[in-house]
Amino acid sequence: MRTLLPALAFAALSGLPGCFGPREPVPPFELAGPYREPNDACRLVRSVTYTDRFDDIRGDLVACPQTMPRLDLFAADVNGIAVDRVAGFVLYSVPPP
Repeated sequence: MRTLLPALAFAALSGLPGCFGPREPVPPFELAGPYREPNDACRLVRSVTYTDRFDDIRGDLVACPQTMPRLDLFAADVNGIAVDRVAGFVLYSVPPP
C-alpha cells in the first residue's frame, strides 16, 4: 500500500488541471465598469493598444460576452454596431445618446 500512495497522489495531481476545463482566452483589452447597470454583463472597454484600431468610434466601445442571451436586443437598444469578436467577447461601437 505504501508504494501505491505516491503513484495515486501523482495521478490525482497530474489530472488536476484537466478537472477545471479549458481556460478562457484573455482579452487583448481592459474591461472597465458595467455599461448600463451595476449587474450588466456588457462592460466599457478601456483604451489600450489593441483598441487603437477603433479610434474612429465616436462614442463608447463596449464588450459583451458572446454567450450573453439576446445580444441582438442589446445592439438594438443602444444602436450598437458589432466591430469585432475576440476572446469570447463581441465589441460594439455605441454612439453617444
